[in-house]
Amino acid sequence: MLKLGTPLANTLATALGAVFDDGWLDLFAGTAPGNPDDPITATPLVSIHLPAAAFAPAAGGTIALSGTWFATVALIGTAAWFRLRDPTGQQILIGSVTGMAGAGPLKLLSLGLISGGVVLVTGFSLTLPTGS
Repeated sequence: MLKLGTPLANTLATALGAVFDDGWLDLFAGTAPGNPDDPITATPLVSIHLPAAAFAPAAGGTIALSGTWFATVALIGTAAWFRLRDPTGQQILIGSVTGMAGAGPLKLLSLGLISGGVVLVTGFSLTLPTGS
């Protein structure tokens, strides 16, 4: 098992979060690919342009969203997974989408998205393993 000292975890997590400054979050229905490097043929239900400072500085090895992440939904469907892209559009990270009480890294008020409606990301966090 890998455990990082908290100062190193904070430095790495903050640097990772900065990769997505002014980047993109795409929400998809269906099953996520097994690897973020796999090509994605599905059309996103919505693409959210992330703020210039997408994540707050890390604390305890954890980064959390900064600012407001929202957009108008393009396609009707049930959000099941997400892809984070850097500002150039390169896909970097994929993960699961859950409701407010779920255990996934990205949380929405409702997973059911309606075309023309607005989706608001209510939570997103990523934690690196620390010794505590």
